[in-house]
Amino acid sequence: MKIISFTNQKGGVAKTTSAYNIAVLKAIAGKRVLMIDLDPQSSLTILCNFMPAKTEFSVCNLFDGKTDPIDCGYLVKTTGLENLYIVPSDIELAEVEQNITGRTAREKILKKVLKYFEEYFDYIFIDCPPQLGILTTNAIVVADKVITPAKVKYLSYRSIRSLKRTI
Repeated sequence: MKIISFTNQKGGVAKTTSAYNIAVLKAIAGKRVLMIDLDPQSSLTILCNFMPAKTEFSVCNLFDGKTDPIDCGYLVKTTGLENLYIVPSDIELAEVEQNITGRTAREKILKKVLKYFEEYFDYIFIDCPPQLGILTTNAIVVADKVITPAKVKYLSYRSIRSLKRTI
């Protein structure tokens, strides 16, 4: 299983669009794909035609230590593909992020959880929020690759330099 995180501290640089389009292409190619919306703004969730806070489980449950992670994935029916899933986001993820900052090994929580998906998926694509907080740090730690979409503008470039130092 390959895990790819889409990160940039700058918003509006096509992280969500890139994660979604590459995930769909892999699914069309016959790969089993899971997308994780790790952004409280829930743009990837909405793009997949899910309403934030309207599913029984969300990405918040991946961090609670009580929920079976497999229960958090939902088939993206709008694509007509039987091998494309999403763990939807929720605005409550912002509160979850605040709560996990004090936990031991907080930067490795997602790494432990995603092991449950190994037998089910070939790829996991993680759409990160436009900030370098503990959620993005978790996505970087678990990733085999980090893709950083950017615009050809100074502010976008500045955020890449900072992210590169962090990685």
